Amino acid sequence: MVEIASANKITPKILQNWKKIFLENTEVAMEPAKAVKEYKDEVAKLKIEVGEYAKKVGQLTLEKDWAVGKLKDLDLRKKRLKHIC
Repeated sequence: MVEIASANKITPKILQNWKKIFLENTEVAMEPAKAVKEYKDEVAKLKIEVGEYAKKVGQLTLEKDWAVGKLKDLDLRKKRLKHIC
């Protein structure tokens, strides 16, 4: 490894890192269909999660808007009662 690194004017550590990265990703090179399927499965899972989060945000937004409306309504009622009394 030292000879190869020296011949290519890089450090042996860089060569070791490249080898490690290559070995971790050989599945992509050897079985791209499997890697693509796993990627698509992960994307589908994340889309479901995003949809659930979007629903929750929508629900919370509706609840907040309803609460703000009720508070404004209560404030208007207080002001009317003060004017009457």
